[in-house]
Amino acid sequence: MKTLWEERTGPLYKQLEHHYDTPGLWETAMAEHRAVLKAIGARDAAGAKSAMQRHLNGAYKRFSKGWDALQ
Repeated sequence: MKTLWEERTGPLYKQLEHHYDTPGLWETAMAEHRAVLKAIGARDAAGAKSAMQRHLNGAYKRFSKGWDALQ
């Protein structure tokens, strides 16, 4: 997690953030994060894993949707 968090301050992430950052994106991402946290709080390892996978897949889809426009 530390490595992933630190990547958020790198120049590539900052450029992507500038291109993709919208209120809707944040609402969706925060809802996904809450689902992960809720499962962790319930000590539901399988649920947390599933929620995190949904978040990562969703993030990938959101960020890759406009990737061609940047090339």
